[in-house]
Amino acid sequence: MILFPAFSILVLFDDLQFADKSAIELIESFMCNSQEFARDIEFLQCNMPVFIGTYRDNEVDDTNNLLSFLTSMKESPHFIRLTEIHLDSLSATAVNEMVSETLRLPKRMTKSLAEVTISKTDGSPLFLRSFLNSMVEEGKIHYSLAKRRWVWDILALSEAGVEDGVAALLARKLLRLPIDVQMALRIASCFGMRVENWMVKDPNMLANLDCAVDQGLMDRFGSTLVFVHASVHSAAYNLIPRNERSAVHMTLG
Repeated sequence: MILFPAFSILVLFDDLQFADKSAIELIESFMCNSQEFARDIEFLQCNMPVFIGTYRDNEVDDTNNLLSFLTSMKESPHFIRLTEIHLDSLSATAVNEMVSETLRLPKRMTKSLAEVTISKTDGSPLFLRSFLNSMVEEGKIHYSLAKRRWVWDILALSEAGVEDGVAALLARKLLRLPIDVQMALRIASCFGMRVENWMVKDPNMLANLDCAVDQGLMDRFGSTLVFVHASVHSAAYNLIPRNERSAVHMTLG
């Protein structure tokens, strides 16, 4: 561990709703030991480590290990200060501002579009962007050269077939990609949320995954490719027929 006097070390634990008991115990040990270590070298005037954990509370129930972990952290004797921040969906005003700025139109003109967008995405920033991109790709939102601005058919948008939720929206987006990119995403999803370059032996597959990065479905951090959201990963994995999944995993080893 390297500490700098002017900065805190920041450690991020993402998607904690998926953490099992062993993972939670490891995180708890790491946090407590890091706090003890930081206090032991307090004479260096180093800041305490900062830990950030994210999870979706709608996927956590009373039997989940995470809730008991959070309770124990609140009661911990290791001087751990716990701050909980609940992030709601974007408000109607925020969504309208986002749509207005994206289309470069006054908010009074985008209000109806924002309302439809909220009804389809529940105000999720990621899904909002995916919905708008999908509607542009399907021609339901398009740029009018005659009017020199973006226009849309509000009825067509209202009837857009995303009633099954975000998963269906993402699946439709994936199915519009070139087949080679779809195949690359299917294989990548078998490795989990992230894929390292060394895991991919086929250079063509890496090129196709970079195409997925260009489409906003994955992010690249050096030699690591990461799905931008668990729902995107699930949509990619669901492209593999259930009766073929075991064989695909066996082939990948």
